[in-house]
Amino acid sequence: MPIYPDMRTCFTDPKRLKKISSEMAKLINSKHLKCNLIIGGATAGIPLGLKVAEILNKPFCYVRKDKKPGGMSKAVEGYFKKGQTAILIDDAAAHGASKSKFVKNIREAGLVIKDVVVMLTRNYNNKDDQAWIKKSKVKLHDFGDLNELQTYAYKHGIISKEAKQLLYWYFENPHNWQKDKTKWLYFLNYLKNRKNIKSQSGV
Repeated sequence: MPIYPDMRTCFTDPKRLKKISSEMAKLINSKHLKCNLIIGGATAGIPLGLKVAEILNKPFCYVRKDKKPGGMSKAVEGYFKKGQTAILIDDAAAHGASKSKFVKNIREAGLVIKDVVVMLTRNYNNKDDQAWIKKSKVKLHDFGDLNELQTYAYKHGIISKEAKQLLYWYFENPHNWQKDKTKWLYFLNYLKNRKNIKSQSGV
């Protein structure tokens, strides 16, 4: 990815964390998603999930991709009862490698999971990258995709014209855009001239 949106920096700011988690809680309520507890995906989903659970007044647990080798050898940490319904919270979703493991571990712990809530999706326009949703038998809920985010960011002067172009190429062909020599040279020139970029973010 030529330009990476580091969303995790938001989680260290109390005001931003509160705003994001509040919107996630509103989404859960507006879609009438039912659950007994909230589970955050390690690691980015832990601060988000904990805050959402607090807002919704629900118990909170977190899930790892792999069981802890020591201790109680658990993948899902926290107090819960088998048969309860959980909602998985995380920052973003792409090809679903992490989410698939989270869902599998949640079910193996004896919990029911039907819904996954994230801030953003990659939206590769690639069926293979979305196949995990159907395979995992869950519904994915989000606020939009990164393509929509870059469109908004350029419109409001947050990113430059060059950054928008690079991101467009990426969304068009995320796995192979850099193999095009013209596009790769454009990217290298962008890096070389970043000091001259005029945008709010400097990107």
